[in-house]
Amino acid sequence: MARKYRILADFTADLLKPLLLKHLPGSEVTVAPYGQVFQGLKEHPAATETLVVFSRIENTLPSFQALSQFDPVDKAALDRDVDYFASELREAARHQETVLVFSWSIPLGMRGHGMADYRPGQGLRYAVNRANNRLADQLADVNNVFLLDIERVLINFDAPKTNARFWYAGKVPFTLPFFEVCAREIAAAIHGLSGTSRRLIVVDLDNTLWGGILGDVGWEGLKLGGHDHVGEAHVDFQRALKALTRRGIILALASKNYESNALEAIEKHPEMVLRKDDFACWRINWQDKAQNIIEITKAVNLGLASVVFLDDNPAERARVREALPDVLVPEWPEDPTDYTRALHALTCFDLPALSEEDKKRAVMFVEERARQELQQNAGSEEDWLRSIDMKVQIAPLNSANQARIVQLFNKTNQFNLATRRANENELAAWVADGDRYLWGFRVSDRFGDTGLTGIVTLDVRGEEAEVVDFIMSCRVMGRKVEEAMLGVAFAKATERGAKLGFARFQPTKRNQPMLEFLKRSGLSEDEENLYRWNLESAYPQPDFLTISMDA
Repeated sequence: MARKYRILADFTADLLKPLLLKHLPGSEVTVAPYGQVFQGLKEHPAATETLVVFSRIENTLPSFQALSQFDPVDKAALDRDVDYFASELREAARHQETVLVFSWSIPLGMRGHGMADYRPGQGLRYAVNRANNRLADQLADVNNVFLLDIERVLINFDAPKTNARFWYAGKVPFTLPFFEVCAREIAAAIHGLSGTSRRLIVVDLDNTLWGGILGDVGWEGLKLGGHDHVGEAHVDFQRALKALTRRGIILALASKNYESNALEAIEKHPEMVLRKDDFACWRINWQDKAQNIIEITKAVNLGLASVVFLDDNPAERARVREALPDVLVPEWPEDPTDYTRALHALTCFDLPALSEEDKKRAVMFVEERARQELQQNAGSEEDWLRSIDMKVQIAPLNSANQARIVQLFNKTNQFNLATRRANENELAAWVADGDRYLWGFRVSDRFGDTGLTGIVTLDVRGEEAEVVDFIMSCRVMGRKVEEAMLGVAFAKATERGAKLGFARFQPTKRNQPMLEFLKRSGLSEDEENLYRWNLESAYPQPDFLTISMDA
């Protein structure tokens, strides 16, 4: 089903429509009449799912309009104007799935007060910064409103942004290339909200992660750090990659080298920022890099659409781009001093919120590598499962876990019973309606905490209890956590007086793993895609799991 967008702007925004359709194919986009932002916020077309608001500060805040004419303006007047706009956005957000709002900037070409432009009550720069910050504060508790930073777009856009003739002829304030960048910002936000942002960077070694070819110069001769501008640039690039791991981005290596030599360089070179434990996986060999990327994604349980591939070699980029069209392969600068800038320019990593699981994701994958190494040496799968000492902590929906729960709801595809999408407000409303429950399942073992990796929702209706949602991250698939989750749900249903538990499978192109579990779960398939359990019998639980539940 096509996602529907509506654009509100205080200028002619029709140029945005085809650009947005290019970046979000299959969508439906409408543009509200010119200059009717406040009127449009009061309208709530039922067909709209995402509202995009693009206004200029001089047209939105009367106090700023006066300030731009160099009239003195009280800061309180500016705050009142911002608060009114925020209240209109807040009300509009009640009727929309998502509202994206471009922040404000100083009118293009306006110098303001020059050196005095940061003076409170006088400077335009001070007023813009204050207005944007206050707007963000006023909307901080509205979970479906997101501000897009127009200032960052303006700073990073080198081509002409405006054309005076466009404005006077058609009330178009920006050039077509600048509208293109704005459309990419909107698309990046939508990908982040829908759980389709990129999560794995596969990076090359020679002349990418470090300067020089390891096989030619040895690890001692690599250009890293020191007083060499190329070496310094590679170190900064590694720092930027490591910083992304704190945002939940996973790193992996695909390099044509001898593995032992490459790992020695990674561990021994004193200027390396990234070490073995920063990489979830690597394929360092002389095989085709496209095949290596496929193997890496299988090892970390991610799809190819999660991958960004960085390589200095245009032939390798072309090969991966052709063989794996789902992988994002950006053109890469020839000059290493541009690597960090190119990495920062990528818009594919955006997330609406950063959960604790996101922050720890890179560490979790390193821990997973240790689990897999132990599994290879275990006598049997059950021996391995018993040896890792798994614990499952269960908690109902609350303020601490709701961001992660919403994230799992909206991005998990493979192990998902209903593939239902919902935001925080919708989940809270669902739980509050009737005899309904939602639990998050956090899994840990002796290697570390894998975070909140499972969700079950239960709807009890008299003697029947339906498992409505059953969602689990692929990172714990096959460890009997799914049996524990189902057992907990049925035990709670029994406590509420239910006699029959059931789950209705909604098939998609990607949730075959969920179906495979249902077929081996012991539930009876009474009808196609309808699975039942007689609650007079307790559902069997794995005896090697320690399960506890928060109140």
